[in-house]
Amino acid sequence: MYRFCIVGVEGRKLKLRLKEIRERRLLTQAELGRLSRVSRVTIARIELGIQEPRFATIHRIARALNVRPEDLIEADPW
Repeated sequence: MYRFCIVGVEGRKLKLRLKEIRERRLLTQAELGRLSRVSRVTIARIELGIQEPRFATIHRIARALNVRPEDLIEADPW
């Protein structure tokens, strides 16, 4: 049985930024999964907003995308 969490504001920004950066790099979810050693399913769930990743997962994805973890989760300035 799967446990899903409701993703908050930070999660919504993460899913939008993750997909945006991944697509800018012309990577599929599967390719990003291989580069980051995170499953494609996990990446898809993060992008859909149904899974909130651990910091270690964010760090792996950021490294694979050649960005800082903060670039994925940083809040927009007011």
